Amino acid sequence: MGFPQIVGLFLGLLIIISMYLIVLKMGYNPFVAALILVPVINCIFIIIIAFRKSPNESELEALKLKYEPTPQTNVVEDFPDDGQELDEVQVCYYCKTENPPGIEKCIVCARKLYSVDNN
Repeated sequence: MGFPQIVGLFLGLLIIISMYLIVLKMGYNPFVAALILVPVINCIFIIIIAFRKSPNESELEALKLKYEPTPQTNVVEDFPDDGQELDEVQVCYYCKTENPPGIEKCIVCARKLYSVDNN
């Protein structure tokens, strides 16, 4: 076994191990990484992984939707009681950042700023 064969074997093992770890971190079955050994399937497999949402990503989005605070449950206490609009700053419900007037999204967390109704 010559030097080129040893380098090829090392690179092949490196690719298999790295694909195994990528597939494991994405939440797929680790044995799916064996598809990297099949010549045409490996290219298709890499394209699918690149453009498809992983199970972990889908689960994270579902948890964010379930536990993300809404403007009704996360009320800022410092707004005036007489219902007048704040002209100086707008406070983000989520990160409590003071934002300049006239913008629609928070400058820190980029979430939508809601107007305050004190009825």
